[in-house]
Parts: sequence; C-alpha cells; structure tokens
Amino acid sequence: MDSTRRARAPACDLAGVDQHRAARSERPMTIAEKPVGDKAPLAESFAIAEYESLRTEILKLIEMQGQLIALTVVAFGTVLSVGFQAKNPAIVLVHPILALILGVSWMNHAHSVCRCAAYIREKEEIVGDKRRFGWETFVQANPFPKYRIGFWGVRAIFAISALIAVVASLGVRPPHGPVIALFVLACLVTAVLFWLSFTWKEGSSGHDARRKPVPDE
Repeated sequence: MDSTRRARAPACDLAGVDQHRAARSERPMTIAEKPVGDKAPLAESFAIAEYESLRTEILKLIEMQGQLIALTVVAFGTVLSVGFQAKNPAIVLVHPILALILGVSWMNHAHSVCRCAAYIREKEEIVGDKRRFGWETFVQANPFPKYRIGFWGVRAIFAISALIAVVASLGVRPPHGPVIALFVLACLVTAVLFWLSFTWKEGSSGHDARRKPVPDE
C-alpha cells in the first residue's frame, strides 16, 4: 500500500506542475518573469548596455543642440557688428540663411532625441517595472506645456534673430541693386523659420500611434 502511494505521488506532482505552467502561459510574461537560460544573462547585459548607450546619445545630442544655439547667438552678434561697421546690408542679410541652416540642424538633433526616447519608452513598457524604469513613459504622459515661455524660447531664437537681422539691414542702408534680391531671399527664409517654429512637433501622441511597435525579442 505504501509503495503504491509513493509510486503515484510523482505523477500527481507532475500534473500540478503542468497545470501551473499552462496557467502562466495564458498571459504574456514580462522580462523579469521570463525563465533564466543560457542566453538570459547575455540578453540582460545587452539591454542594459543598449539603454546606457541610448541615454548617453540623448545627452550628447542635447549638448550639441545647446552648441548650435550658442553658435547662432554668436553669429548674430558678429554679423550685425561687421555689417554696421562696414555699412554693408548684404553682410547682415547673410544671417537669416545661416540661422535656417543651424535651425534645421537643431531640429534634426531633436528628431534623433525623439527617436531614441521612443525606443526606450517601448522597452520600458516591455519591462513593466515602473519603479526602476519609466522616465520616457512619464515624459510622454506629461508633455511640456506649449504655453510655457521656455517651450518657445529655444526654437524661436532662430526665427527671431533672422527677423531682427532683416530689420537691421534696413537701418544700415536701404536695399538697392543686387542687395534687393538678397533682401527678398532673407525675408522668405525668415518666413520659413517662423513656419517651422510654430508647426514642427517633437514627437506627439499622433506620431506614436503611427509608429511600428518594437519587438520584445
């Protein structure tokens, strides 16, 4: 009798284990719940290294954005100073074109930051541990208000400096001859800068809805 019970006990235990595994397979597992295998430590190390690399890249891109803004301010002061000293409006009218180039570069860096942040946010949702990970998810749920002065202060510096340069060129000398064509071009470039400043968005919810999901494996 005792030997029969001992022989049946492992079968009951196996049945219970199978039922437990079947219950767990009905719901998706997060990374923290996945079984540990030979490749699990390597995958975890790769994920951590990738996260740190992306965060470093974001910080580097933000630093480069600050350098572009500083370069715009320095170029604006230099162009105005040289233009007024030489009494040449053509020199002053060069700044709007330079501001457009620097502004587009700044927006390109901002777009790269949004791409990195979107990828990190997808991975945060897969991990599912909001106590340790979740900064990008928090930023997406709590965007920076557009009515704040700081939101427009950075992106408007390119358009505002271009507008001031166009107006200042009239104070140097009224446009004449070939300078008229440069003046018209500077006005068009300034209008484009204002249009970009007011219409360009840094990763809205609509963009996230159209983005393809990142695979979790």
